[in-house]
Amino acid sequence: MRSRRLLMEALKSGTVGAFAMPIAGTPTKPFFGWHVWQYGKKSTQLITENVTPAVMFAQHMLWSWVSALLLISLLLRTPRGTPVLIGGAVGVAYYFLVNATMLPLYFGDPFPWQQSISHVVQPLVVLVAFAMCVAFVSSRYIAVARRGA
Repeated sequence: MRSRRLLMEALKSGTVGAFAMPIAGTPTKPFFGWHVWQYGKKSTQLITENVTPAVMFAQHMLWSWVSALLLISLLLRTPRGTPVLIGGAVGVAYYFLVNATMLPLYFGDPFPWQQSISHVVQPLVVLVAFAMCVAFVSSRYIAVARRGA
């Protein structure tokens, strides 16, 4: 039962976080352009040649749910209080470890900081917003789960 509740929480908060990402990135677009989701498209192309908006959306949702599940699992093991701040820190770490380092290495791309500040700022804002949103939406679940542990 506990695993099912965790999965449902990840689906809920991951969905909210997935929709928060483009909303968070939109205000930065006039200043930094739109430098998000390039690796979503590239990773989709590893699976299928037919990269449609529907396939991209499905992959975006799947990664959001998996990321939310991992983040909530981590938050359940952190000190009490401040899940949103920890979520923000995890968003920063995720950006630098995965999006800014591992994915460019895998796809043979230059690192974001080698391209321009706009390649750093907007994806960073979007991922931090996602992680903080997931932490905020799941904060009640986390508090209750911590009390029951």
